[in-house]
Amino acid sequence: TPSAVPIEGRRVIEGTLRTARRTAALALLAVVLVLGLAMIERLWFLRAHDRATERVTEAQRVSGAVRLADEQLTMSAFMAAATGEPRWIERYDTHLPEINAAIAAGEAIAPSAVARRFNQQTKEANDRLVALETAAFDAVRAGRAKEARALLEGNAYALDKQRLSDGTLEFTGSTLQAMQRELASLRSQASEIMVAVLALSLAAALLTWHRLTQSLARSRGVLMDVQDRIQRLATSDALTGLPNRNALHETMQQAMARSRREQHRLALLMIDLDRFKPVNDRHGHHVGDHVLREVAARMGRLLRSGELHARYGGDEFVALIDEGADPTMA
Repeated sequence: TPSAVPIEGRRVIEGTLRTARRTAALALLAVVLVLGLAMIERLWFLRAHDRATERVTEAQRVSGAVRLADEQLTMSAFMAAATGEPRWIERYDTHLPEINAAIAAGEAIAPSAVARRFNQQTKEANDRLVALETAAFDAVRAGRAKEARALLEGNAYALDKQRLSDGTLEFTGSTLQAMQRELASLRSQASEIMVAVLALSLAAALLTWHRLTQSLARSRGVLMDVQDRIQRLATSDALTGLPNRNALHETMQQAMARSRREQHRLALLMIDLDRFKPVNDRHGHHVGDHVLREVAARMGRLLRSGELHARYGGDEFVALIDEGADPTMA
């Protein structure tokens, strides 16, 4: 029916608008998601970078603490051997826990492989140095200062001092290299995460665009169909299906212009039905409608293809005949 066509058109438009709104919402959600993931990735990387930097800084601090404590212990041992004064031994005992604590801190912050090597080189060398220094203190207490100095000036003491220094330096360098490798791995992971996020976002965007395109194509097809139906309803008689008065006027103008241009004649036949009102009065409008439809069908069978016949209104019909060269055609 004519009223159903605008309703269907409105439904199509409303459905298209709903699809467009959903698509825009999905696109906005995808943008927010990408930005959120990018921010999370940046925060994660920065925190990991800060932690690695802190570990390198802590490794440098531990290395400095080990070297400082070692120098303090060495100075206390040599002063005790040189002077024989007990206060230097007491001072040595005060600084001894510091180097042990620094070595333990280094083992805690270093990667496992670095920690094992640090323990092997630094802690073992320090243990041997402590043993030699303790032996020197025993000699000092016994009044054998020369023996104490010999222990501290011997090759074994110097070799372990060098091992302690080398192990401490290697600890710092190895920790720094390990952190650099970790940061490189983090950068690689961050890049892979961003590539994955962008790929997913692109796939989601393509899928959303595809769905929107399909929806718009369906809506366009339905709207064009509705438009055609509206056009047909606007130019057709609802009862007989023939062109109505509006379509007749438009077609006549075109036919008359073509007739003038091609120099041929047109015949306009106005046809109405005699005694049609008694049919409606006696048998009802349903039968009258059937009569009008039958008239329209018979006119269609009589006219040539392409010749216009229309319902002008009520029981009035019109036929437009192209006479050509035969004036009796009408």
